[in-house]
Amino acid sequence: MGAVGGRAVRQQHGRPTVRERRHELELSQEEVAARAQLPPATVSQLERGNWLCSIPLLERVLDVLGEELLIGRASPTKGQSDPI
Repeated sequence: MGAVGGRAVRQQHGRPTVRERRHELELSQEEVAARAQLPPATVSQLERGNWLCSIPLLERVLDVLGEELLIGRASPTKGQSDPI
């Protein structure tokens, strides 16, 4: 399984960060963690970008937030991200 670093997930393509989306939904870290069946510390570490997480774990958090994970690759000529 791949791992995703929190800082790499920051606002690219105009999408909110995990923390921003959680605030939009007026959810606490504890509520997100409980719904995703994770320890609250995991959500905290993910939001701070201090931790590499698995893609399935990130998908669980994003599902709670009503978001989906889009994975792309950088185009060597444009510097833009292309969907895979």
